[in-house]
Amino acid sequence: MKKILLLFMSSILFFSCKFEKHIKIEYGKKNCTKKIIDAVYNDEYLTKYDTCNKYKRKFYRKYFTDNKLIMEGYSERYSKEGVWRFYNKKGDTITKVNFKNSELTGNSKFKNLDTISWGIFALPNKGFRISKPKRLSVLEEDENTFYFDDKNGNGSTNLSFRITMHLIDDIDGEIIDIYNNTVSQKQNHKRIQRLKFKKVNISDYKESYQITNEEIQDDKILLIEENIIVYKDRFYYIQIIQNKQSKYDYTVMKEIIKNSFKVYDTIIPDKVTKLSQAQ
Repeated sequence: MKKILLLFMSSILFFSCKFEKHIKIEYGKKNCTKKIIDAVYNDEYLTKYDTCNKYKRKFYRKYFTDNKLIMEGYSERYSKEGVWRFYNKKGDTITKVNFKNSELTGNSKFKNLDTISWGIFALPNKGFRISKPKRLSVLEEDENTFYFDDKNGNGSTNLSFRITMHLIDDIDGEIIDIYNNTVSQKQNHKRIQRLKFKKVNISDYKESYQITNEEIQDDKILLIEENIIVYKDRFYYIQIIQNKQSKYDYTVMKEIIKNSFKVYDTIIPDKVTKLSQAQ
């Protein structure tokens, strides 16, 4: 079988598992309150959690950036449970939603948006599932790559997700080389700014890396996030693109969708789901 040579460029997790954090713990004035610097990925948050407030044995947590509360709810942002609230930079409530195992279904109201109906896009033969607004149609780029965006593939998008899956045996070279080559290409690209990259310590995966940057395209500033993940015999590449200059801030929707991504323990090769049925 012909090997696949992969190199990702943006211009062309997230997972239900245990996370290893680089943390600094401080004890608050109350015995129940603790502080953690969550630095799992490139974006770091000050997290305050209450050990006396639990739901399904999960602590209540508040996430801050630049001293502003941006989201709060039970468990960690990667494995949300129960009711969560999300805020914009002004402190206004964007939405209040109810999670089950970090997945979102049913209807929810978003500030300055119509009511959103949520569903699960699942492909057992590719070994993954993810929550998304039902109105966003999933399009097939090739047999291994699927994407959806706020314009359903028509016109300039404000938020898009692209998910690629390959078997490790079909890839030419090592995953670390794919990561290093992608970073190297970006470092030498004039349109790319605020480049950050790191190996992510996620205990359930053989390898995991994240690359984030801003990129200027057609006078637009795009926020690019790329996650490279190895799970058992599979390789996943997840690319998220957000238009920083969009009239509506899609940051909360991006947070909800990307952290609902899950992998199945095993692939079910004979269970091929049509896209119209999976959405």
